[in-house]
Amino acid sequence: MNKFIGKFLAAIGVISFRAEVNASDYLDLGAMLSNGNTKVMEDLTLFQTDRKKYFKLHEEELLQRGIESPDEISPAITLIDSLKSIKKVVYADYKEDAGDVLKRLESLANGKLKQGGSYVNLVAHMKEKTTANGISNYLENSDAQYLFSCVTEAKYKLVMIDEESDAYPLLLVPLEQFEQVK
Repeated sequence: MNKFIGKFLAAIGVISFRAEVNASDYLDLGAMLSNGNTKVMEDLTLFQTDRKKYFKLHEEELLQRGIESPDEISPAITLIDSLKSIKKVVYADYKEDAGDVLKRLESLANGKLKQGGSYVNLVAHMKEKTTANGISNYLENSDAQYLFSCVTEAKYKLVMIDEESDAYPLLLVPLEQFEQVK
């Protein structure tokens, strides 16, 4: 499955679908990220086998994303939306407040992020900043060290699925599972 992970800084993994995706690899990745969730697997399989039917089933959500036909749906969008449906993804706009995104990541981690000292440092750093406190600052510049330390201390790897937009579909993958994604 190593054809999915790209490089984005040193501390975040990016799942990228720039090349044509092998259907079995795509389904394996979905199974791993969703812990084999039946709904996710049904959605991913439907996308692979009948895009028109997939579009009809998810038309309202896809139209909200600006997707108006089955041909505009990408494997990345299908994976993101199916993982969002089971609350495995924190979907954030690049300028969304980092504190709000952190709260959602904390929920995704079932309270594990707060257990380490890095969380306290991250929150303190966020409170000290008076400008440019969007989540992109904690993913793309020197402020990233605070978020990545917090996530790593909680024994996760922060992973983003690249949907080629300015949004960040973020997942927390347990460190022991991350090698399977790579």
